[in-house]
Amino acid sequence: MRAPSATEATREVQLRRLFRRLLALIAVTSVVVVLALPPGLYLSTWLRHRLLWSLMPGQESTSREALHPDLQPVIESLVADLEAQGWDVRLASVWRSSERQQAIFRLGQISERTGGPPWSGVRGGRSCHNQLRADGRPGSAAVDLVPGGALDLDQKAAFYQDLGAAAAARGLRWGGSFRQANAVWARYGMGWDPAHVEDRTLCLRLRDGG
Repeated sequence: MRAPSATEATREVQLRRLFRRLLALIAVTSVVVVLALPPGLYLSTWLRHRLLWSLMPGQESTSREALHPDLQPVIESLVADLEAQGWDVRLASVWRSSERQQAIFRLGQISERTGGPPWSGVRGGRSCHNQLRADGRPGSAAVDLVPGGALDLDQKAAFYQDLGAAAAARGLRWGGSFRQANAVWARYGMGWDPAHVEDRTLCLRLRDGG
């Protein structure tokens, strides 16, 4: 079998790069289209989140098993606390790959530049969602929790405020206390990512290879 020439090899590399860029463009375009749809088309915050995230490159898990073992019982206790208060709690995001995190970061930049809400200011590999266990399996030090059901904005804000209280009671860091502004939640006295909860100490240890 004849070995490919240098020109043919270069052309193949270029075609592969073009294909990857095309896939990325399709993903970005799909996300923009979903964002442009009227809010009434979304059945719930959870469904909206899943639809958007499914269009992005990389991997993600919403399973509690994707949490780091040190954090699993803490989150289970937190969710049980919220459910006892009458909330239907959904795990919107647990672990995600560095590739997906980078896509979220890039699309978040586009969103903010065009007057949209912030997504994430953390690059791929740096988020508490991106962390791994010692054996290489997902071991997230963070989770995003959202309320199920058809709730209005005031009801969602009440859920996030209860989430923040439950997180604080367990020594966890809550995204509703982040300083970056989010016009939607600022009116309720919350930071830009009130669905987010993380174990900061665990996160830094995992991220720094501890």
